[in-house]
Amino acid sequence: MTPSIVDPNTEIDYEVKSTWYQLIEAGKQKNYEQLLNVSMDTISACNKRMLLRQFIKNCSSELLSELFFNRIRDTSKILVQNNEVISSYYSAYFLSKLKVYGETFTIKRVQVDLKDTEPYIVAFDFVETRNGFKFFSCDVYGGPQCCR
Repeated sequence: MTPSIVDPNTEIDYEVKSTWYQLIEAGKQKNYEQLLNVSMDTISACNKRMLLRQFIKNCSSELLSELFFNRIRDTSKILVQNNEVISSYYSAYFLSKLKVYGETFTIKRVQVDLKDTEPYIVAFDFVETRNGFKFFSCDVYGGPQCCR
């Protein structure tokens, strides 16, 4: 992946952050229908692929913790990045959902730095589909193992 820092004032970045905030609110409320509206049907989380319901059951409480909600109040702890990835690493079904792709496509990553004293990052990945940006992947770096 080739990351680049995103300008948070562009319209696309606004759309990604808007989708991200909808995802967070839906996760907080455990609102499956709202999560379904902003997510792909299969989520990759912590090196596992799972259906959205399984992701909610196994991962949402670990990812959307009190620490997480306290940290996102400080927008300097939130970073949006563009990651260019190779299309052939993804299934034809997944690619068929995307708005556009060629040899590569762009993943929008929203990550939150959860601690100042040690590395602990939660990252959420989004792709642009024909129906807007959708959540499809997340990971945790430096914190407890997620989605146990």
